[in-house]
Amino acid sequence: MPRQPAHTLLVAFALLAGAGAIAASLPASAQPRSVPAQRTAEDIGTWRLDCTIDPMTDRADCVMRHRSWIEVPKEGPEGTPGMAFEMIRRGEAVAPAITSRGLGLETVARGLMAFGANAQIRFDRHPMVEAPCAIEGRAMVCVPRAELAAELAKQMESARTVLVRFRATTPLPIGGPTEPVALDLSDTARAMARFRQMVPAQSAAAPAAQPPVAGATSGTANDVGDTVNRIMQMLGTLTQGGGQPGQAPAPAPGR
Repeated sequence: MPRQPAHTLLVAFALLAGAGAIAASLPASAQPRSVPAQRTAEDIGTWRLDCTIDPMTDRADCVMRHRSWIEVPKEGPEGTPGMAFEMIRRGEAVAPAITSRGLGLETVARGLMAFGANAQIRFDRHPMVEAPCAIEGRAMVCVPRAELAAELAKQMESARTVLVRFRATTPLPIGGPTEPVALDLSDTARAMARFRQMVPAQSAAAPAAQPPVAGATSGTANDVGDTVNRIMQMLGTLTQGGGQPGQAPAPAPGR
């Protein structure tokens, strides 16, 4: 490599030093900066509204849960994500739900929900309703059937107490009470109105219905079975094809 003349190197160093000085002299407002999502929290009676607002779209991702946990989250290697009583959007409706959010990827991938889980919800002295559980992203969500949403919204709005119970046919690493737990409710009508304001129906459309599992007779079996079928299809594709989800299996040798 030919040697550069000394004056050329001096000029290059001078240009670099000048560029650094100019950059350092620029006002802070001229420098690129990260814009984190805005986080807000609001307590309404026995409810807590937590929202994360995207600075690009102003879209708010909100969770309205009861301030008392059904199962308190536990930290550490043997920790559990906790379980909460929430109100969630299902299309136009605001529905009661039992949730466990932030599940580990291993929990989801292994399809632990395949073994069956459902919750039960009862407002005051109204009849108890079943809430089949399914995996949505990295959350378990147990919500009553859609046709009950309007009636349950009325019950929840005026209820003073809700009884909840969680049931699974095999132990799951998410905790949850096997005996009924009572939660007192207050200012629920105001909390529901605020939730509707922050989470419009059009941004919370209900998940598309999936075909029922062959031979299934209950809503729980349909929801959970379909979730597991999709997980098993994904795992089967990975095992057979050695590739990424969605790739066709590799052809057998000699074909």
